[in-house]
Amino acid sequence: MERFDLKLPTWLTWTGMNKEYQSIELLTSNICAGGAYFKTEKPLSVETDVKLDIIFPLDKFKNAKGKISHIEA
Repeated sequence: MERFDLKLPTWLTWTGMNKEYQSIELLTSNICAGGAYFKTEKPLSVETDVKLDIIFPLDKFKNAKGKISHIEA
């Protein structure tokens, strides 16, 4: 899949060892229809369930209504 060099604000949320939700704000480095790449300060354990909230600013798209779009994965 073609990847795009987009720096998009993203919230990464997961359940930590203490079973409490944790989240951090990141920027994607590149993105495609099948995924997004971003760096974290500390790696998450293998098989950690995560939720991504990616914010797309729509001000650069002529036909878009509203100011932002939100993708949750």
